[in-house]
Amino acid sequence: RTGMSVFSDNETTGIDITATGEGSADDYGVSVYSRGTGDIAVSLASVTAGRGGVSDSAKYDGEGGEGGAVVDGDISVTATGAITSGNVGVNVRNSRSGSTTVTVTDVTATSNGGKYGKIGGGNGAAVNVTNGNYGKYAGETTDLTVTSTGTLSSEGRYGVFAINSGTGDTTLNLNNVSSNGEYGGTAVFATNAQK
Repeated sequence: RTGMSVFSDNETTGIDITATGEGSADDYGVSVYSRGTGDIAVSLASVTAGRGGVSDSAKYDGEGGEGGAVVDGDISVTATGAITSGNVGVNVRNSRSGSTTVTVTDVTATSNGGKYGKIGGGNGAAVNVTNGNYGKYAGETTDLTVTSTGTLSSEGRYGVFAINSGTGDTTLNLNNVSSNGEYGGTAVFATNAQK
């Protein structure tokens, strides 16, 4: 169901994925979850998936509880070809320290996301990025950058949904973005939301 699924636990030191051909899957095209340290780098060509094109998540080390160290490292997702998904095209959540960078060409999300923009845990966005956590863990992450040279098209509530609760800048370099949700759409929603 998932084209490529990668999980790394606490002692790992980085993930580097490169795919040069076309990928397809009924569920997720590429799914990455990391609790380790080090950078996460995903570089792809074209992906077609029923649920999510690329899902990339990095978490702090929950073993230490409230006083646990937050894992460090940057996240980067690069796609040189088209991404087509039934829900969220590119979904990245960085809950560690470091920066988050998404560089894509064309991304199409075909789900309408539902009345409140949520179906299957997503909001139907072509690109959905959350950098950092709210509350006591906010501020560990740094910059959030999204670059698209092609078209970002969503049938859901958002074309691009970006929240940065880190200490750095939020930069969006976009070419053409559309959101055509059944219940109303916002082409670009972005905020620096550090608390």
